[in-house]
Amino acid sequence: MYFFITRVLTLHGTVIRVKGELDQIREGMRLHGFLGYLEQYPESFLKIFIPSDDYSVSMSCILFL
Repeated sequence: MYFFITRVLTLHGTVIRVKGELDQIREGMRLHGFLGYLEQYPESFLKIFIPSDDYSVSMSCILFL
């Protein structure tokens, strides 16, 4: 039980600490129209936001999505 409480408090503290920054990033993407594309074509943007073995993002990659 102690482990569970510690884990919940740690997770909560981490999320609260970065939530403001994440909200600002989301708002910026919304203002520039990028959020709509991200919501409409999520699979196209996986390489940008989720690192993998073939992780090579360049400007040409973003322009041709």
